[in-house]
Amino acid sequence: TYPDDVRQIVCLGSPWRAEGEKTRATAMFERSRRKHGISDRARPMIELLRGPVPVPVTAVYSKSDGITGWAGCAVDPSDSPRAENVVVRSSHIGMVANPLVLDVVVDRLCQDPADWHDFTWREALNRKWSPKKPAQP
Repeated sequence: TYPDDVRQIVCLGSPWRAEGEKTRATAMFERSRRKHGISDRARPMIELLRGPVPVPVTAVYSKSDGITGWAGCAVDPSDSPRAENVVVRSSHIGMVANPLVLDVVVDRLCQDPADWHDFTWREALNRKWSPKKPAQP
């Protein structure tokens, strides 16, 4: 199965196990599920997300999202040994282009799995504005 190939999860404005929560997108997802069902390819990942997640989980959400309720997007520390929430100011659709959100994603992708630590704005901005210079020959 491919869940063993997952190093981490980064969610952008995604309801995290928000069972029964109604959002502005709920009706669209329910129609899609009735029409298309759940693919066999998605089932292993859905099952993985039902219990404690063995990889780091970062939930990026906004209280001004406008589509999803922010409380349903937050991860609980019991969801993963390395679960964290990062709050940003953004619209739901704007998250994919928001520089602050992209800073969080880049920071998470740069993490060494052996030396994992929570996101901090200071470290992300230091990495952005003080890049390491290439070694001189």
